[in-house]
Amino acid sequence: MNSDIPVILLLLIQLLEAEDTVPTGSYLILVRYNETTEQYDFVDAVCVAVKGDVQCDGKVTAADARLALRVSAGLEKLSEPASIASDIDGDGKTTAADARKILRVASKLDTF
Repeated sequence: MNSDIPVILLLLIQLLEAEDTVPTGSYLILVRYNETTEQYDFVDAVCVAVKGDVQCDGKVTAADARLALRVSAGLEKLSEPASIASDIDGDGKTTAADARKILRVASKLDTF
């Protein structure tokens, strides 16, 4: 696992709440408490891609739209999770239309 990526470990005592943010590129490590061994067993690990969170900071802002527009113009490259987050219409690429939608959401003019 890349040490630059935040890791969030879900334990019984550290559950995420509905208002908590998890940025794109975070890995959620899912565990289950094993009553027999009295330990947590690994279940799965998933990488998070939050729609519109192109900068991987847990928020959708105009800066995310700017980055998506630069990607659509071929001026920037993204990590795989950020690329998934920037592909708003799900067509497999980041386009100016995706950047526009991100900007509208960041400006609270639209929703995903």
